[in-house]
Amino acid sequence: MAWLFDKDMPVWLSLLLVIVGAGGTYLVIPHINFLLEQEKIRTAYIIDNLKNTNNETSLLYNNIRKFKNGIEGKENIDLIYSNLEDQITNLQWRAIEYDVIFGDQNTHGIVTKYKNDLTALSRELSKKREIDFSRMYCLTKNFVYSSHRVLRLVAERADLTIGAQPTFIIPDSINCLEVDSTSR
Repeated sequence: MAWLFDKDMPVWLSLLLVIVGAGGTYLVIPHINFLLEQEKIRTAYIIDNLKNTNNETSLLYNNIRKFKNGIEGKENIDLIYSNLEDQITNLQWRAIEYDVIFGDQNTHGIVTKYKNDLTALSRELSKKREIDFSRMYCLTKNFVYSSHRVLRLVAERADLTIGAQPTFIIPDSINCLEVDSTSR
């Protein structure tokens, strides 16, 4: 093996090594570059998805509060309800994306809970003026926690860590232990 580094290395070996090096440059490096570019695109998509889902969930939460104020006569309820429907539709589409992204059995339960909690919230909102706000608070809390679990799954796909737990403050007089998102 010492002859590889000797001054008298054969010309044919030099040419062979140059050809192998050039072949590696033209065949292997583009493939590595392609894989890195795919990873970059995937990570950008996931981070964008995280940001959008977080924004849509917080907007939904704020508009539910405004909707309650509207029922109490402080806001324009029809405009707020229209915004809520749009936001729920966007989040339902995200749920379909999550089914595609997390198509395995390990995450199916988390995505299903997210969809069920969102559907329960949508059904309660569709009652408009007959909404039981105690139930609405609890359904919103369920959805916020489900959304957080899904966001953690999305973050894991980009090797990001979400350590904080969501906080959702509801009045002390409301007991959410009795509210199940699959009932009613």
